[in-house]
Amino acid sequence: MRVAVVTLGGDVLAALDVEPCWTLTEILASLPEPTRSRGSQPRVLHGSAELYPGMSLDDVAASDGSSLTLLFMATLRIVTASIDRTAKIWSMESGECLQTLSGHGDWVTSASFSPDGAKVLTCSRDRTARIWSASSGASLHTIRTDSTPMKSAAFLPDGAQ
Repeated sequence: MRVAVVTLGGDVLAALDVEPCWTLTEILASLPEPTRSRGSQPRVLHGSAELYPGMSLDDVAASDGSSLTLLFMATLRIVTASIDRTAKIWSMESGECLQTLSGHGDWVTSASFSPDGAKVLTCSRDRTARIWSASSGASLHTIRTDSTPMKSAAFLPDGAQ
């Protein structure tokens, strides 16, 4: 059978020749590379029914000519500070470590995301605070102090600083 994979706005991303027994994994693997999004959780809907892992197209009553809607949900993440001189970004869903932020010379005492989630701010007993890219793990900026070790730091709610 043939199905269309569309965006939420109705734009056609792909037309696929599929079998009714196909699962989410097979559908996602059949999509062209540009329609895949890294760092996001893909979801496929047929009408209001979601195709969950392990379910088939038959399970959501998809048939020849059906449209499947492809959505990408942001991956839920947490950031942790550690005595091992690193901060880590974790997937809340899988528990997988997505990034290790290395570069501090002593314990990392605090770590937090920027309001938009694009950056991470860490501070350390090494008397530095660092701003990191949450996606690449690259250190973007280092702030040094000659005073006592830093215990915590945070972005302003508007993300300006």
